[in-house]
Formats: sequence, structure tokens, C-alpha cells
Amino acid sequence: MSLIYVIPVIISCLYNYKYKGLDLSNLINGLQYALCIYEIYTMFQYCDQKKTAKGLTEALCKICGLYCLLSAVTVFIYGKSYQYSNSYFIGSKYMVCYIMMLYVGLKYNLNEQIYKTNKREYYKFVGIFLIFEIVAWYANCMTGFASLFLIFIMLHLPEKAKKFFSNPIVIIGFLILSMLMIFIIPELLKLKLVQFVVQDIMGKDLTLTDRLRYYERAVDVYKQGGIWLGYGYESNVMRDNIAFGTNIQNGLAHIMLSFGLIGGLALIIMIFRSVHISNQNKKITCNVPLRASNWALYAVLYGFIFAAIAEISLSFVFFITIFIIRWSENYLGFERSLKRKKIRIVR
Repeated sequence: MSLIYVIPVIISCLYNYKYKGLDLSNLINGLQYALCIYEIYTMFQYCDQKKTAKGLTEALCKICGLYCLLSAVTVFIYGKSYQYSNSYFIGSKYMVCYIMMLYVGLKYNLNEQIYKTNKREYYKFVGIFLIFEIVAWYANCMTGFASLFLIFIMLHLPEKAKKFFSNPIVIIGFLILSMLMIFIIPELLKLKLVQFVVQDIMGKDLTLTDRLRYYERAVDVYKQGGIWLGYGYESNVMRDNIAFGTNIQNGLAHIMLSFGLIGGLALIIMIFRSVHISNQNKKITCNVPLRASNWALYAVLYGFIFAAIAEISLSFVFFITIFIIRWSENYLGFERSLKRKKIRIVR
């Protein structure tokens, strides 16, 4: 499954290295990027085959919890970091928020039934959410703050809404919409109400920390060439023409510019296929409803898609979330019930 996206990434890097001036270090980094995505997927697939997916998820939750704790401590030690270097324990303020987003999803995933029956444990979970929001606010990461809030809201949606938002077509639709926001945001900022929210409530300037300029220059660079295979992983062409490194402040647009239309479509197909297979496995169980524990991962997925409007949030943490959803039937206990019924789930 991961090869759907990994192969176009490798082709893009090799092509741009040979014909478009991608330097050797970025070629190696691009190949490592592709290899890591493949390894993450293979790890979940292997644990699924060995019936240890739940154990892997529990271990991952504990590791994320430890990283969140240490990162929160460093956030309060160093305060607001306006430097683009990795200032905190896990890295930048954005990576801190991404890890926190994954952690709350995994935490809710593994303890759904406890939270439904034990109010004290549920309030502890809400307390974790509030602490994470404080950390995001203190680190001056409004994108992470808003994404965490969105996840919390989505965890409490009614079942009909959960069913609607778990549809892979809907997920892909919102992902594409997040990229199209680079054209919509400049128009929205012309409205006085939006200007009031951005300037007076959020305390931001109307360029959204110069994002509008990045969007405009990214579109120009995309039009200049590299439509099909992009410019490669962190290409100097992008660096020289967009400024501020190769960060164009939009998740899917960043993928499209780096690996071209082919890479962007491959990512969309991989996400669609992963969610579709996961949903098909739930339909096979017939009497097993869409559980809130599984929905927590979808909520995290939407958190990353929302963050992708203003950041390159489609990171390794995003891919981990996708692959957990893909192999979710094991740690939700579906496979044991299917085994008793002698029903084979979709691979």
C-alpha cells in the first residue's frame, strides 16, 4: 500500500537529481524519507500478521506520552521560540503539537470504554487536553492549538456525523480543500469580520506571518515547471524562489510542489485506499458499529488536514495515523471476533 506513494517519491528524487539539479544530500534525504514511510507501513503490517498490533499501539501511546511530557517541560523552560531551529525536546513547536495530537487519539482509542463508564478517568483525559492546549498556546503555535480543539470537538460528534466524516471520499475532499485554501484565504481576508478575528482576537497580521507571499510564489514556481514530478525533496529551486527554506505553509501543496502532480495523486490514492479498506473490514463484521475508539483516529486525521491549511503537517506523524487506521481492525479486537466467526478480513 505504501508503495503507491513511495515509488513516485523515489522517481521524483532520482529524476530531479539527474536532470533538474537536485543535490546529492537532498537526494539521499528524499530516499530516506521514502524508505521511512515504507518501513513504518511494513512495521504495522508485520505486527498485524503476528497479532501484536494492539501491543504496538499501546507501546506507541506510552512513547508519545513520554515525548509529550518532556516536550511540555522544555516548552515552559524555553518559552515562545521564534527561531526555526528545533528548540524543544521533540523538535519544533509544530512537531510538539503533532505528537500531542497523535497521543490524545491513541489515548482515547485505547480507553474508550473506560471513559464511557468512569467519569473520573474521562475528566483526567479532558485535563490532558487542557494541558496540551496550554502548551500549544504558550509555545505560540495557534495552528496546533486550533487543531487540538477541533479533535476534541470531533470526538464528541453524533454517530451519524462520525459515519459521514469517516467516508474516504469526504476525507479526500477536505484534504483537497485544505490545498485550495491558498486561493480562498486571500479572498476571505478582505472581509472585515475575518480581519477582526485575525488581528484583534488572534493577534496576527493580515499576511498570516507572510504566508500569503509564500502561497503566491509557490504557485508561480509550480507553473514554471515540475508539474508532473515536482522539484524533488527540499529542492534548491524551491528554496531560491520561495524563500524561508522550502516550507510553503500548506501540507498538500508542499507535497505537490516537491513530488509533482503524480506524487500528490499517489498520496491521495494511498489515503483513500487505506481508509476504504479499514471501513470495508468494519462492514464485514456487520454487527460491530463504528466505535468511538476508532473514530478518535479519524478525528486526529482531520486535525492534521486542518493544520495542513497553514503548515506542512503531512509529516511522519500523519503517515503513522493513516497506517494505524489502515491496520486498525486488530487492536480494536475485530480480528478475534472474526476468527471465531471464521470470516477473513480484507488485506
